[in-house]
Amino acid sequence: MIGETGFGTGLNMLCAWACFEQHAPPSARLHLLSTEKFPLTLSALEQALASWPSLATYAQTLCAQWPAAVSGIHRLHLTNRVTLDLHFGDTTERLEQLDGQVDAWF
Repeated sequence: MIGETGFGTGLNMLCAWACFEQHAPPSARLHLLSTEKFPLTLSALEQALASWPSLATYAQTLCAQWPAAVSGIHRLHLTNRVTLDLHFGDTTERLEQLDGQVDAWF
């Protein structure tokens, strides 16, 4: 699992996903976890991610599942091999509720 504090535009997540798709063995799975206290609106997210056309396919998938800015955990199944858990709310409070291990952090 890869963790991140501060999802922002999701650029780190999209880059990790693209790298995973290019290099991971077919049987591998990628689970990402990120916190965000002030999630972007869908339109702001789309506008920000338009700056990276090489990630457009990934960005479209993310935007298609972008949740409302409601505090809590939002699980997005981006592909059958890639899952994103978005924790909307204060990072410290969200991470205190984790029950598991993060292998790497952004």
